[in-house]
Amino acid sequence: MNATGYLAAAYSIIWVIIAAYVVYLGRRQAGLRRQIEVLQIEMSERNEPGEQG
Repeated sequence: MNATGYLAAAYSIIWVIIAAYVVYLGRRQAGLRRQIEVLQIEMSERNEPGEQG
């Protein structure tokens, strides 16, 4: 394998790592968004008028 082959392999590996990281960040962001929605629902339920607590 010559230098061009190693360069192409390294380039491919870097793009695979970047793609995996982007997928990871997307899933993490989706999870955080779901948690925020749950917290907003809980807060709105606690702040409903007429509820004793």
